[in-house]
Amino acid sequence: MAQEDPEIHAMGTIAGALVDLDSEAQARVLDWAARRFNVSIPSGGGASSRGRGDGRNDGGGPDHNPPGDVEFQDFVDLYDSAGPRTDADRALVGGYWFQIVGGNSDFQAQEVNTALKDVGNGVGNITQALDQLQSRTPALVRQVAKSGRSRQARKKYKLTTAGTAAVRRMLAGQDGEAES
Repeated sequence: MAQEDPEIHAMGTIAGALVDLDSEAQARVLDWAARRFNVSIPSGGGASSRGRGDGRNDGGGPDHNPPGDVEFQDFVDLYDSAGPRTDADRALVGGYWFQIVGGNSDFQAQEVNTALKDVGNGVGNITQALDQLQSRTPALVRQVAKSGRSRQARKKYKLTTAGTAAVRRMLAGQDGEAES
């Protein structure tokens, strides 16, 4: 009798442990296991290095998508679902893609505008759009780093809790515009 492959045995054990859990609990267990054993889980859907592509961030931390959030495979799907109407809203949705969906701690203005240009909705001045989001009360984004001394220096931003909530309201179809 041939000896069972240990990898197949492990898969069977995991499948047996997860079968009675709902999908959210399964996701939490798998996220924990990936962190516990320090492995990355590759995406099967051709996602880029910006994130796993399944709508959950890699860290499972405080920015982890709450239950009920729609999972997005591509930026264009998130963008179309949110339906941003202003440059500031477009920048906010772009930041959400990189920080929340992609699981990054922050995002660069340039990468947001590149993603927006790729879907045919680039922002004329991404820094101005992000400055508008910072000047709101409460602020929807905050600049967290700047490299270089010129006005054209690379800047990094982070969504605030209010910024994350504003995008989630857009996704829920509640007064989609983050302008206040």
